[in-house]
Amino acid sequence: MQQDPPIATRDSWKILDPSGPFVPVPYEREVSARQFERIRCGLVPREMEDKWFIYFDEPWLYLHRSWTGLLVYRVKFEPSQRGARISLAEVLDDSKHYKPSSLEYEARLLDFLLRALLLSERIPFPDPEGK
Repeated sequence: MQQDPPIATRDSWKILDPSGPFVPVPYEREVSARQFERIRCGLVPREMEDKWFIYFDEPWLYLHRSWTGLLVYRVKFEPSQRGARISLAEVLDDSKHYKPSSLEYEARLLDFLLRALLLSERIPFPDPEGK
């Protein structure tokens, strides 16, 4: 019998406090109530190859790099008729720690992280060149 993964909380992993500044990412998505429940569970890395630590703290989803604890993305959810929708997505824009490629690529990468890591969808990793 497979055990359910633990629900991630802020205290589940060693993280750095947000350093900012953050800039908006052009990313919108609505999810069903069932998908939102899965997103709210987050992700606690199990091995070194797991590069992300993700947790939800109403109304924000926080996506940290697991090795450094750096907060790279934060996504604000609000209730919708279907379940929940993203009302704001932001990426760290700090030349010392993380400089976004392009906001369009950051939106594709964020989409991949949510869909592949949290919703277990089989989708390809986004090409930085948009191909």
